[in-house]
Parts: sequence; C-alpha cells; structure tokens
Amino acid sequence: MPRGFSEIHGRHVSLRKSHGLAVVAAGAAAGLVASLALSALVLLAERVAGLPIGTFYLVLVSSISQAADYSILAIAQGLLLHLLAGTVIGTILSAPFAVSKKAYGTLGALSPAYGLAAGALIWAALFLPITYGEHGAALAVA
Repeated sequence: MPRGFSEIHGRHVSLRKSHGLAVVAAGAAAGLVASLALSALVLLAERVAGLPIGTFYLVLVSSISQAADYSILAIAQGLLLHLLAGTVIGTILSAPFAVSKKAYGTLGALSPAYGLAAGALIWAALFLPITYGEHGAALAVA
C-alpha cells in the first residue's frame, strides 16, 4: 500500500472515533442537564405539595438501601444518584447516534420522537415502581 493511504486511513479512523466520543460526551452532558432540570421540577413539586424539601431523594435512597435515613446526607446521596443516573442514561441513549456519521444523520431526524419515547419508557420503568411499589409496574403497563 502507498504510504499516503495508511496515513489517510489512520486519520479517518481517528476522526470517526473522536466524532463518536463527542456525541457520547454530549449525550452524557444532556443527561446531566436533564437531571438537573428534573431536580428543579421535583423540588418545586415538593414545595407546592407541602412535602418537606428532599422527600423525593429520601424515597430514592430508602428504596435502594432499604433503610430509613432521614438526614441531609441521605438527601445529598439521592440527588447525586439522580444526577448519576441521568448522566448514564444520557450516555446510553446517545450511543446509537455515535456509531457513524451516517447513523447520526439518519437518526437525527427522529431524535425528538426517540427522546420522548425513551423518556416515557424510563419514567414508567424507574419512577413508577419506586413511587408506587409493586402497583407501579401495573400502572406502567396499563
């Protein structure tokens, strides 16, 4: 092979990898921002409902740890878990867009529907069971 071909080929692979990493990093950032936005809505909803601030995060930590810890540390742990989960979910959901520039272009037109559908499914799979226990799964199916 001519020397120029391998240099160009190696550079092409490098550009493709950096494009994929940039897309996945943007997905992670979008997941973090979405989690922060939802956290603001949750805090507002708690305030409007007359619940103590941090109740959502206490429920989250209690459902995972099976312990009744009502401290500021538990609220902080719940917030961090929520932000971490949003970042991981954003990373996972961005993976199909990172496969190639062609996939990015093709899926880009469908991204609003993809995001709405994924958000609804994640909400039904994660939020409802935590909030309503075993009845949450029945609500998600119905």
